[in-house]
Amino acid sequence: MSRPKSFNRPRNHTAMTYHNTSIPFAEDRMRNIGCGLGPKMVYRVNIPSENDISRIPSIHPTNVETVASYNWVVNAHGDHKRILVPGYPPCWNPQSETTPIEKDGGFRFIDQNNYFSPAAPHTPTLRAVSTCRPDINLNSINFITDRSNLIKLYKLISGYVPQTYFGPDSCKQEPELRIDVEVIGNSLLLSRWEPRSSQVLDDSQYQGFSDNFANMFTRYPDSAAGLGTDARSQGHHRVLAYVLGGHRFMVRYQADACAETAEELKDMCGGDKSASGLEGSMGSMSISRNPTSPNDIPVRKTPNQIHPHSSIIGIKCVSSRKAIDLSRSLPQAFFSQTRQLFVGPHLSGKIKRIQKFDLAAPLADWERGNESTVKKMVFMLERIRKVVDGIRGKRAAVIFDWEKRGDGVRIYARNDADAGIPKDLVERWGY
Repeated sequence: MSRPKSFNRPRNHTAMTYHNTSIPFAEDRMRNIGCGLGPKMVYRVNIPSENDISRIPSIHPTNVETVASYNWVVNAHGDHKRILVPGYPPCWNPQSETTPIEKDGGFRFIDQNNYFSPAAPHTPTLRAVSTCRPDINLNSINFITDRSNLIKLYKLISGYVPQTYFGPDSCKQEPELRIDVEVIGNSLLLSRWEPRSSQVLDDSQYQGFSDNFANMFTRYPDSAAGLGTDARSQGHHRVLAYVLGGHRFMVRYQADACAETAEELKDMCGGDKSASGLEGSMGSMSISRNPTSPNDIPVRKTPNQIHPHSSIIGIKCVSSRKAIDLSRSLPQAFFSQTRQLFVGPHLSGKIKRIQKFDLAAPLADWERGNESTVKKMVFMLERIRKVVDGIRGKRAAVIFDWEKRGDGVRIYARNDADAGIPKDLVERWGY
């Protein structure tokens, strides 16, 4: 099978089964953590003390609002990528609890945005926000980030010790982690960085059940799942805005699903298949905005409303041999303000009774118990923004080591040749 030309991914090429649809993708190359960086550290930001954070106000998120959403869409050959804005989440799809789940295998995404937009992973974020909320003044946003970056910094500060990990996400085995950062106007943009943004699981690697659990227990509505006969949605991404610690955040995350079933969602749309704005094939889908550069992304504007934040759920598949530990899910739920979690305990792939959790009370307890840690994270972000603003080109990478957390984070200037965010999006900051 030939590699899709538009992806420029030279590694293994395999088919990904996603919501019962097989699409060919190519595994990307492993990257060295120092790639594209200057040889010398520019600055070190230490973990703050309690005195440092005395002026940081409440970490309780306020003015919480989903300002944009989008779905990555490709055709059946794995190319002609674009984003649909606003997007639509997969629906909860209850199954018979006697139905066994196969082990995960084959191709899997680690970071869809970096895979599809490697030169500027936040381009889809900004395109979606510009489409859904052109009124937002980006200069008023202090931090634009992936949720995973906040989780990593939180864990570094909290004293988190990575456990021995046998899962498929190889980046979690790395002692050092990296976050790419850039200052535009008053905003610090933090982009997720992983050694690779995809991988192919073979029989020699640990294979859990999480991916196939999601594929079986969630589905896109019939009018949206295929976009006709030759297009496939690859994931639903949302951009959440809130005020935390005295700063305005814009946080992107991939949503697992919504609590409604496909039938309930159809009823919400009045039974009109066209309500999703997703009928028709890729060939018939008009592009409401064409790319301005080779690294830009086509945008298809849909008549969708942004799906209500209150119905977004997290889903997990865990071994039934252990008690369900909600605390491991709370940092993720906090930074995306996800209030529902559906858990599927399994025994060798056989699901026990699905358990549904309201996270409102656990999140309130977590927030009280982690106030100091989150304030320290905010303080570090302030310092990082100040340092990067003084670097020529205002682009850098933040690197830290789980085993040397006392060293804080190290900042290196970036000298990569990536074209970066398209010019017209940068102009939204007044440049």
